Amino acid sequence: WRVVELKEDKLILLKASSFIPIYLESVLLSLGEDTRVIHRVRVGFSSIGLEKIFDWFIRRFILTSKRIESIKRHAIEEFTNLENIL
Repeated sequence: WRVVELKEDKLILLKASSFIPIYLESVLLSLGEDTRVIHRVRVGFSSIGLEKIFDWFIRRFILTSKRIESIKRHAIEEFTNLENIL
């Protein structure tokens, strides 16, 4: 992963090192003394003309609903562990 965009105390956008464009966006929202973390995973092309075919293929065979749920659980677990470490 490499950082693509960083907005002061609010957003971190990472891009995976792969042929398929995969982005992980983490948004940090301040809620008084607490912080809410929202993760968004974006996968797919947006400007090569055949993006609908590639995106369908990715969703059908690579990022199935089971895998997406696994990614969500992993993100929650990582931030829970980070809170315990800190």
